[in-house]
Amino acid sequence: MLGGGAHFRDRFHKVFQFPIMLQVNKDLQEIQSHQDRLLLKQQLEWLRTRTNRKRLARLEQKVKEGEGNQGEKLVPSNPD
Repeated sequence: MLGGGAHFRDRFHKVFQFPIMLQVNKDLQEIQSHQDRLLLKQQLEWLRTRTNRKRLARLEQKVKEGEGNQGEKLVPSNPD
């Protein structure tokens, strides 16, 4: 009878293991997708920060150039 019980136990585990594995895989995929979303969010935040810093630097440069040209005409006059 021991052989029959082992067979039933193996068959039971094979039948019921598959849905459990599907649930575990689904949970792992959700965790991974959550981590991917967090990583993507961090990358986008870094890109926004870098872009804003570059825009601010360009704006400050234009302001400085404008202050240097304050007394001068920006458009040359025609000698005609």
